[in-house]
Amino acid sequence: MLVALLFSLARVNSTSLGRGGGGGWEFIEISREQQQQLLNLRFPRNIDELRSLREALGNYQQQHRQLIKLGIICLYLFLQAFMLPGSIFLNILAGSFYSFFEALFLVTVLATLGSSLCYMLSRFILRDIVYYYFPERCDRLAKEVHSHRHNLLNYVLFLRITPLLPNWFINVASPLAAVPFREFFLGTFVGVIPAGVVAVKAGRILSQLNSLNDLYDSRTLAALFFLAFLVILPVVFKRRELRNAAKAT
Repeated sequence: MLVALLFSLARVNSTSLGRGGGGGWEFIEISREQQQQLLNLRFPRNIDELRSLREALGNYQQQHRQLIKLGIICLYLFLQAFMLPGSIFLNILAGSFYSFFEALFLVTVLATLGSSLCYMLSRFILRDIVYYYFPERCDRLAKEVHSHRHNLLNYVLFLRITPLLPNWFINVASPLAAVPFREFFLGTFVGVIPAGVVAVKAGRILSQLNSLNDLYDSRTLAALFFLAFLVILPVVFKRRELRNAAKAT
C-alpha cells in the first residue's frame, strides 16, 4: 500500500526540512517494527478491514499527518485513473481522519482529478479498447449526450449524482460520447459532492458501520434522486418551451 511504502522510505533523521529553514515535508525516522507493521497493511475490501486500517494508521496520524495525506492522495489518483475499485473506502477513511469540510474538499478534488486522468487516458490511449469491450453502452451514452447537447452540464451532473451508471464507465466512455472536457470536469466536480458528503459523514461514525450498504439507505437514495430531479428539471422545462415555440410557428 502506498501509505506503507511512503512510511518505509521516510528514513531521514528527525531533523525535518521545515525545521531546517527550507520548508517542505517533515520526514521522521520510524522503527523497523513500525515499518513492518505498515508494510503488512492491505487495502480494505470491507468495513471491518477499513476499521483495522484506520486503527493502524491512527497511531501515526498525529506525527505523520501530511505523510498519510500524501499516501491517500497518491492511492486515490491511482485507483481513479486506472478504473480500480476502492475509492469509496478512501472517502470514508478521509472522513475519519480530518474535519468534515477538509475531508469533503480533499475527496472532491481527488475524485475530479482522478476522473480527469481516466478521461484523458481513454481519450488518447484506450479509446479503441474501451469501445471494443463496451460498444452498445458507449453508443447508448453517445445518443443520450447528443440529445442533451444543449444542456450537457446538467446531464453530466445528473449522471454523477444518481447511481444509474458507474463512475468508472462515465470516466472512460465520456470521451467516446463526445462529452467536452470542460463539461466533464465541472459536472464531475459538483456532481461528486453529494456522494462525498455521504461517505465523509460515514467516516465520522466508522465504528458504527456494518457494511457499505449502511451508507445508502432509502432516505439517502431518495435525497440523491431528488437532487438529480432538481438538476434535470430546468432541462425538461426548456425542452417543453422549445416544443411549444415550434408548434406556435
